[in-house]
Amino acid sequence: RTPSSAGQPGHHRLYVATCAPRLASAAPDVGRSFCGFSLAAGAVLVLAIATRLRRRQRGLSYGNRAVPSGGEIVGIEDDVQITRGEDAFAIRPIDGKGLGTIAMRDIKCGELILSEKPLIFFREGPTWKDWAQEQFHALPTAAKEALWSLQDERLFQGRKSLPGIVGTNCIGCSGDSFDGVVCGTISRINHSCVPNCEQTWDKALSEERIFASIDIRAGDELSISYVPPFLSRAERSQMLQGSYKFQCACPACSSIDGASNERRARLRELVQETSTSGPDGVRGTKAASEMMSLLGQEGLNTQGYRVQACYHAFQCLLRAGSVEEARSWGEEAASHCILCRGVGHGETLMMQGFARDPQSHPAAPSTDMLPTVAFVLGSSAMVAGAYVFLSR
Repeated sequence: RTPSSAGQPGHHRLYVATCAPRLASAAPDVGRSFCGFSLAAGAVLVLAIATRLRRRQRGLSYGNRAVPSGGEIVGIEDDVQITRGEDAFAIRPIDGKGLGTIAMRDIKCGELILSEKPLIFFREGPTWKDWAQEQFHALPTAAKEALWSLQDERLFQGRKSLPGIVGTNCIGCSGDSFDGVVCGTISRINHSCVPNCEQTWDKALSEERIFASIDIRAGDELSISYVPPFLSRAERSQMLQGSYKFQCACPACSSIDGASNERRARLRELVQETSTSGPDGVRGTKAASEMMSLLGQEGLNTQGYRVQACYHAFQCLLRAGSVEEARSWGEEAASHCILCRGVGHGETLMMQGFARDPQSHPAAPSTDMLPTVAFVLGSSAMVAGAYVFLSR
C-alpha cells in the first residue's frame, strides 16, 4: 500500500488480482447483447441462491449465515465472525516477522483457508477517519481489543492510533460503498513476492476470503502479496520499506536471477494488454499463453491472473468467430476461477455459464435471423422486379 497525499491509507496492502470480466459488447445489435447479458445475469442469480440454500442445508446455522460442516467458528460477535477450515492454520511467532500464520496440515490448491467478516470498512475521501472512528466505537469490547492488537507502522510519538492501524492493515477490495477492509486474522498473514495464498471479496456474504494458490505443506507459512507483484525487485523493496518498514527476503527477492525483473516487466505489459479484447484470436491466444508461461517461470501462482489471461483469449476468439476454440479457453478460465473465488462465487458461475454456452456472451457473433430474412426477401423482390421488367 502506498499512502496517499491526503493522508488516506492506500488500499493495496494485498494486491488484488481482479478477474472481473469486461463485458463491453462488440455485437452491433445492442438489444440482443443486453438480452443475452440479462439472461446470463438471471441464471447467475438463480444458481447463487440455490448454492446458498445448499450451503445452509449442509452447514450449521450460526447467526445470519451457514458454516460448512467440519469448519470452526472463531469469532467475537455475529458481525465480526471468522470461519476457517478445521485445524487449517495457527497464528504463531515467526523469527524476524513478529506473528504469522502457519499451516497446521497439508492444504490443497483452491482450498478456502479463511473467511472473515471485516472489523472496519474503509472508504476513500476526506472523512474516512471520522467514519472509521464511528465504526470503532460501535464494536464490542473484544473486537476493539482484537483491532488494537494489530500492527501500526505509523506510530505517533510511540503510540498507536486508529488511522495508523487502518493504514497499515487495510486490504483493498471492491464494494458498493467502500474501498477496503480491515480484518483481525487476515491481517496476520505476512507478505511474500511469491505468495502461496490470494484473497477475494465475496460480495454476497460480505466476507474477505483467503484461498490457497498452490498446494501448501504442513509447517509452511501462509503468505499474500502486499504490493503489486509486477514491480521490479528494487521497486518492491522501496515500497515495502516505505510503507511497512521491512525488507523482503522471499525467494524472489533473494534470487540472483537477473531475468526476473524483465519477466515481471513483461507481465505488467501483458496484464494491461489482456484487460481489453479485440477480434484478433491469434494475438489474443498468444498473449494469454505468454502470460501463463511467464507466471509459471516467476513462481507466481496467483490464479486470478490466470483467469484474466484465459478469459482474454476466450473473448478474442469469440469476437473472431472461433466459438469452439473459445469454449476451451472459457472452460480453463472457469477452472482457475474456482480455485481463487470458490464454487458458488458470482464470477465463477458466470465463467461456467459462458464456457457452457459461449453464444450467451455479449461478444459472440450475432445469430439473429432478421438480417438473413431481410436479405432473402430483398433478393426475392429484386428477382421479381427483374422478371417483370424483362417480361414487358
